[in-house]
Amino acid sequence: AEYMGRTGMLTFSATNNTHSQITAAPMRIFVIDDHPLMREAVVMLIRRLHTKASIIELDRLAGIGPAVEQHGIPDVVCLDLKLPDTHGVSGVRELRHQFPEVPIVVLSAAPAQDYQELSLEAGADIYIEKSAGATEISKVLKTFLDDGAD
Repeated sequence: AEYMGRTGMLTFSATNNTHSQITAAPMRIFVIDDHPLMREAVVMLIRRLHTKASIIELDRLAGIGPAVEQHGIPDVVCLDLKLPDTHGVSGVRELRHQFPEVPIVVLSAAPAQDYQELSLEAGADIYIEKSAGATEISKVLKTFLDDGAD
């Protein structure tokens, strides 16, 4: 039988009806950013923290439907606010509506005073300025990835 949990799919299979084997699917992390270099940097940070994660890269929010069909519901979403198909915090609102239980980490070039409060009100779990740097961003991401850590 399969069960969908917050940190992934758990599959229970009986072998010769004598003992069971439990396999946890890798944590699914969607990284949505329209700048390839920034997206690659975020993926690199996540790989350092969670080597077995399944990371799905998207360059716009419109790709979320096909990505979910192909890979399943994400366990965490890292979202850039300024995408070609979003305005302000509309991406956060849309993701929160589609995935009420999935943590949303907003990584944005916009200063926190401009969008942090709006992002949190729209449903983001945390707002991080891209200018915070790799060490700080890693610390924050680690708190969201520890649930499904290797």
